Amino acid sequence: MTTISERGQIVIPKYFRELLGWESETPVRFSVQDNRLVMERRLSIKDELEEFARECNVDLKGMVDFDEVYDESRRKKYAKLGFRY
Repeated sequence: MTTISERGQIVIPKYFRELLGWESETPVRFSVQDNRLVMERRLSIKDELEEFARECNVDLKGMVDFDEVYDESRRKKYAKLGFRY
């Protein structure tokens, strides 16, 4: 059994982390389904967009260069910090 700390944190038992292959810093997302809190591994933005496009029967081929979008976002982020990417 686990409780919620004063800061709103919970500990995921080691058994479940190992079972799911989750390590420290694994990105997760939360949702509520049938009055239950569900936590699942968060997909990358690219994977989420591709999954959404499949659900909507949209072909993304040739529409978005994910690598270029990612590189540009990294360049902007690091430039704000004074670094070159």
